[in-house]
Amino acid sequence: MAESELIVERESMAAGGEALIVALNRPEKVNAMTEPMLAAMDAALDEAEREDAVRVVLLRGTGSRGFCAGLDRAEMDRYAQQGVRPAGNVAEMYRIAKRIDLFPKPVVSMVHGHCIGAGTQIAAAADIVIAAEGAKISEPEPRMGGFADDAWLRRIGHVMGPMRAKSYLLLGIPLSGREAVEAGIASMVVPDDELLESGRRAAERIADAAPAILSRTLRLIDEGATGAWRVGALGGAS
Repeated sequence: MAESELIVERESMAAGGEALIVALNRPEKVNAMTEPMLAAMDAALDEAEREDAVRVVLLRGTGSRGFCAGLDRAEMDRYAQQGVRPAGNVAEMYRIAKRIDLFPKPVVSMVHGHCIGAGTQIAAAADIVIAAEGAKISEPEPRMGGFADDAWLRRIGHVMGPMRAKSYLLLGIPLSGREAVEAGIASMVVPDDELLESGRRAAERIADAAPAILSRTLRLIDEGATGAWRVGALGGAS
C-alpha cells in the first residue's frame, strides 16, 4: 500500500483531548479500499482505542468524487482467480465494519459523493453518519452477484423497513443524503460545502463530554440492539 492511501492524523479539540481523523486517500479510484488499506484502518482503530487522549474517530474520503466506491475490484478479481471465496478483502471489510460498529469510543463518518457497497457498510457502521446533500449512497451487490453480508442485509431491513429495503437493494437506485437520513442509514444531512466543518463540530461536542459516560452510553445502546440485524451479531456472510 502506498503510504498516502490512508491518512491518519490527530487533531486537538478545544474542549480537550484529540480526534483521530482517518481519511481514505485514493481519490483517483474514488477511495476504493484494498486489503492493506483495511489493515491500516485496523491499526488506526488500535491507536484510537489505546490512546486515552483520543476522544473520537472521524472517517472521511478525500477528493471530490466520493467517500468510497467500495472494495478495489482489481484486488477482488485477483482473489477470485486464486479461488479464494469470500475474497480476503471482503472478509476483512466485514471485520472492520463490525469493529467500527462496536467500537468503545464514538465514531463519526462524513459521507460525500459516491458511497457504494463496502463503503456504505463502513460509513453506516459509525455511531453518527453525516451525509452531504449531494451524496449518492448505494448497495449494488445483490444486483451484481457480489457478496452481501447477512447481518448487513438484516440491518438494512430493520432500519429501513422491509418494503423500502427491498426497493433500495433490488432496484439499486442511490439515495441522496436527505433520503439516507429518511431511510435511517444516516444521522443528519448538511450542505456539501459544510460537511467537513460539521464533522469537526460534532467531534468538538463529543470531546466536551465525559469519555467514560459516552463509552457506557454506546455500550448500553449496542446491547439494546442485539437482534441479528447488527453488524456485530453475525460478523460475516454465511
